[in-house]
Amino acid sequence: MRKEKILFYSPGGVDNISGGEVSLLLILLNLKNYEPHVLLDRHTQFWRRLEAENVALHLLEKKRKVVPILGSILSLLAYNIAVFKLVRKTGATILHANNSEAMQNALLACLFTGTKLVFNIRGTPNIGFKWNVLLAFSHAVITNSNELSDHVVKKSGGWVKSSLKKKIFGVYSGLDLSKTTVLDPAFKVNQGVDESKVQIAMVGAVRPLKQQLELIRQVVPKVISKSPNCVFNIIGSADYGDEAYYHDCQSAIEQLELTRFVRLIPFNDQMANWYSSMDFTVLVSKKEGLARVMIEGMSYGTPMISFAVSSAREVLEGGHAGVVVPCNDFEGMAVAIISLANDKSQVKIFSKNSSAYVKRHFDIKVTAENYENIYRKL
Repeated sequence: MRKEKILFYSPGGVDNISGGEVSLLLILLNLKNYEPHVLLDRHTQFWRRLEAENVALHLLEKKRKVVPILGSILSLLAYNIAVFKLVRKTGATILHANNSEAMQNALLACLFTGTKLVFNIRGTPNIGFKWNVLLAFSHAVITNSNELSDHVVKKSGGWVKSSLKKKIFGVYSGLDLSKTTVLDPAFKVNQGVDESKVQIAMVGAVRPLKQQLELIRQVVPKVISKSPNCVFNIIGSADYGDEAYYHDCQSAIEQLELTRFVRLIPFNDQMANWYSSMDFTVLVSKKEGLARVMIEGMSYGTPMISFAVSSAREVLEGGHAGVVVPCNDFEGMAVAIISLANDKSQVKIFSKNSSAYVKRHFDIKVTAENYENIYRKL
């Protein structure tokens, strides 16, 4: 049986593979009835991962805008012409836009080719006129959770809202639960993870959006003043352009004399061991869609304390797997960490609920099947 072709367009990638790209990769590899083609704008780790999996790849590099307004219009037209040609070349009948930039660069191309347009929203958007136009012209909208879907509908314009309700779907990101991870029994000793301490992790790219610096300055001092047994493991690397922010985090740790309480650990391939070695994780991002670090940690039975970013209440409170604190309430975050650090029985309850919730809701095979069901409705 000949498979229908889908062009996944994901511009704006960073050097290090992001959580959203990991989610997309797993979905691509688990599609049964569709042949994926992927369009990127640069060679990144994501490109190399896709290449290793023999996924059909296409490159559409970013165009330089010489004149601000005119340059934007001309580059937008150029992108759409290039996408138009690629859709014709590949025979794709569906274009899956992985962000708003992809939507803008492909909207006209899809209109002229009759290609069905799927808009994937992975973060919490600020919806204005431009976003309403993109939502109006999409044939389907996929978000990471029901909570995020409700947010998008609520913030959309009245002229979009009624049609949007019929075509928006909340689909969880997935994890490959079929893989058996063999943990290293010597990991804690080798990495200096002291089991007598309360080990807390914050995982993610070190960048202003994630607010590691605010965690170091505003949360850690308050926590260790009440619970000096806590150790914060900030695991992640800086993407290109965020090196200064990473340096600021290092400087803050030294200036506040927190070297005994905070460790900066570059992102590595030992994440299963790191998650399993932690008592719980924290998330203090300004905004998220569905944070992949949340569900990854939960899959290893590691609960989370998170700001009330999109999907946090649905997953952590809905699954009784952690604590949710109002966004940017760093005082509240410190209080929550101190409370959980001194309540081992509650950590155990959250841990048991975390792994059970992931098994029920985050199997990548179910996620891919839900995507295919949406494609079939177009």
